[in-house]
Order: sequence, then structure tokens, then C-alpha cells
Amino acid sequence: MRSMNFAVIVIVALMLFVSGCSDKGGQETADGSTEGGIMVVTVNGREVLEDQVAQEAGRLLSQLSGRVPPEQLESMRDMVRQQALDNMINRLLLEQEAEKAKIEITDEQVTVRVDQVKGGFSSEEAFTEQLATSGLTEAGLMQEVELAIRIEKLLEERTSGQNETEEQEAREFYIENMGRFKQAEQIKTSHILIPVEEADTEEMKAEKKQKLEGILEKVRGGADFAELAQEHSSCPSKARGGDLGFFPRGQMVGEFDEAAFALEVGQVSDVVETQFGYHIIKLTDKKAATTVPFDESKAEIMSFLDSQKKQQEVATFIDSLRSVATIQYPDTSSTQ
Repeated sequence: MRSMNFAVIVIVALMLFVSGCSDKGGQETADGSTEGGIMVVTVNGREVLEDQVAQEAGRLLSQLSGRVPPEQLESMRDMVRQQALDNMINRLLLEQEAEKAKIEITDEQVTVRVDQVKGGFSSEEAFTEQLATSGLTEAGLMQEVELAIRIEKLLEERTSGQNETEEQEAREFYIENMGRFKQAEQIKTSHILIPVEEADTEEMKAEKKQKLEGILEKVRGGADFAELAQEHSSCPSKARGGDLGFFPRGQMVGEFDEAAFALEVGQVSDVVETQFGYHIIKLTDKKAATTVPFDESKAEIMSFLDSQKKQQEVATFIDSLRSVATIQYPDTSSTQ
């Protein structure tokens, strides 16, 4: 398991669904470009093309979208492109080093890993669509995965001298980062939702609220909350009897949050109105704020610190490859 986690860490920016940049440099044309794109850099005589860098930059930008505001994302494009170029140079250096090391892998290893990749998609159609979007055939993906495994084995061999984390190191990390191990108070609720649509008139809203008030009367009269949720709720949680699981303060919309945290275990709220409609909420369990003990966190901390050490060794190894490599950028002075 730890080996697979390591592979994800070191390979994710180097391979899957990025077109290869091995011996596929195009033929130079009269304008200095190559078939397949303009040459951006050569690494020990092997080309990286502009379309390859652009594709990697697109992958990085897609990872950031949704986590970074659009205007900020736009201002980051130059930085992201530089990161993409560095990724492609690093990938090619590792590929070349794996070739020198004559690392052997089996077809079965490749097939297993491809099956793992496929398993990450919701369907065969989704997998095929991603292949098409990435400009890869399944055979091309097999080549990429084969390369990834070779690089993975290379890095495992070249960074095997890492000292594993000792318990004292983990304990010191725990003490210095105590805030990471604090868990806020959490509650567990179930609810029944009657949604309100934007087009609903005041009369329609009143009818929906009245319907839910009738359901609330049944609950308070002893009817089973879960059964009523399955019958009447419009939330996907109805399949679980309305169960929303545990959540901390601030995770739900304000009105729901306030009403839910005011309840005692077993208590049911009045009708609560939110932007989604009308709810009745039942508090089913509560967990007090706590700090996860060191013994419960130790294994996770040690795995994290081992991973950090491994990443540092990988970075040092790649730096050593770059320091002796011949990395040449095209002379653009004649076009300026």
C-alpha cells in the first residue's frame, strides 16, 4: 500500500494522460518548428514540444480550477506553464535514466496497473472518453503506464536509503502540530425535506409548509421518522431514512446549522426554512469536541513523514539529474 501511495506522489505530474515526449520529436521545418509542435527545449538531445507542454499545463490548470478563483487562475498561467515545462523536463530525465538502468517489468504488471486506472472511472465509456480527450489510444496508455512503472522502480531503487520515521519523530510532530488533531463538536442528524422552487408562489410555499407540518405532527405522535423520510423527503438522503451522518458546525447552511445544533439527542425541530425549502430535523447522535490521541494518530503521522522524506529524496535525485544534463532552449534572438 505504501508503495502505491508513493507511486501516486511521484508519478502523477509525470505521466497519465499526458502525451509522450520520448523519441517522437518531429521533423524540423523551414520555420524552425517541428511536425507535432514547436520545439521548446532539448534534454540530452531529445525534444520537448510546445503542444506537450501546453497539454501538461492544461492538466495542471484543470486541477486548480474550482479551488482557485477564475481571475487568480488567469494570473497564474505563466507560472503554471513554467511548472508544466519543468514537469516535462523531469519526466524526460527520469525516462532516460530508467533506460540507462535497463529496468525490467512484465506485461502483467502493466496490465494490472492499466486495470487500476480503468477502475478509477465510473464506466468503460467514461474511460474511453478520457482517452479521446487526452489524444491517447489504449495502446498509447499502455506505453505511458509501462514508463510510469519503470520510473517508479527507478525511484524506489535510487531513494531506498531513506531512514524510516521513528516513533519519537512522530511524537514530536504530533506535539508541534496539535491543532491538526483537534476535532470539533459534531452532530448526526436526519431530516425530511420538502423543496421550494424559485417559481413557487407564496400560496404554493404555504401548502408545502403545511404538508411538512402535518408530517411533523405524525413524528411527534410516535410515527417512525425514517419511514416518513423515505416516503416524503425529496433529499437523496431519503434512501437512508433521511440520515445525513455526522458533521461539524458550519458545514450546513446557516438556518439548518443553527436549528440542528440547538437540539438535544432524540429531539425533533420545528419546521425550518432554508434556501432549499422546508425541513424537519432530528438529532440522532452527538460527539463532543476532542483531540485525537497520539496512539490513534501514530501510524498516519509516520506514514506522512515517511512520504515527506521520500518526496525530498526524489527532489534531490531529480536535481542531481538536472545538474549534469544538457538542457538547451532554442535561440530566438534572430526572430526578435
